[in-house]
Amino acid sequence: MLLKEITHSDLHAYTKKTLLIEVDNVEKAQAVLKALGIIGIDVDASASGGNRLALDSHLDAASDIARALVNGGVRLYDLHRQEATLEEYFVRLVGGQDV
Repeated sequence: MLLKEITHSDLHAYTKKTLLIEVDNVEKAQAVLKALGIIGIDVDASASGGNRLALDSHLDAASDIARALVNGGVRLYDLHRQEATLEEYFVRLVGGQDV
């Protein structure tokens, strides 16, 4: 029998949308993003040699963010949205992976 009770906010956290940005210089990219008024910038040290940033906000401003980074002298290697679906969460749950 499969039963796991979670709150709405927990489910939202498991299936949140994120903007992933891979750059050559994390510190310079953070300064550019902060100048745009973007806060809550997470550095993903586990991927791409620590040159990946993750944003949970400004998801619809990807082109503006890309332009600002490039104009600010940051080499932009990748920028994409990542979103875990409810189906992916369910598969992780029944597959025994830690969620």
